[in-house]
Amino acid sequence: MKEVLAAFGRGATRLFRCNAGVSWQGLEVEHTRDRIVLDKPRAVHGWPPGTADLVGWQSVVITPQMVGQRVALFVAVETKSPAGRLSRGQRRFLTAVKAAGGLAVAARTLAGVAAVLGPAGGGSSPPLRPARPRPVIDGYRRAA
Repeated sequence: MKEVLAAFGRGATRLFRCNAGVSWQGLEVEHTRDRIVLDKPRAVHGWPPGTADLVGWQSVVITPQMVGQRVALFVAVETKSPAGRLSRGQRRFLTAVKAAGGLAVAARTLAGVAAVLGPAGGGSSPPLRPARPRPVIDGYRRAA
């Protein structure tokens, strides 16, 4: 997965790690090698189970008949070890992405990802800009 992220972290295709499931956060009370105790714990929900390991976009140019504007295609990459198998939820997620017109691949190697997305770093995509800070009013952040 690290190899795929490094290869597709810039250029026309940009992928990001996507964590699924639930984790916990709160005030740390105790932390040992195999145990963490939290005060005022609260669940933090990631993407739904079955979501691909890596998601992002691929920038493409629409044909002249379609105005010639650049659009971003949703991209989902599920990385698997040589022995890894897709769960039913992962298979459904990748199928849904494809059905909606996005690009989806389950792959074990960088070459497997490149076979669907094209060569890493191909094309160009505008640089990412940091988000503008949103004003804080009465202790709450206002939508930008």
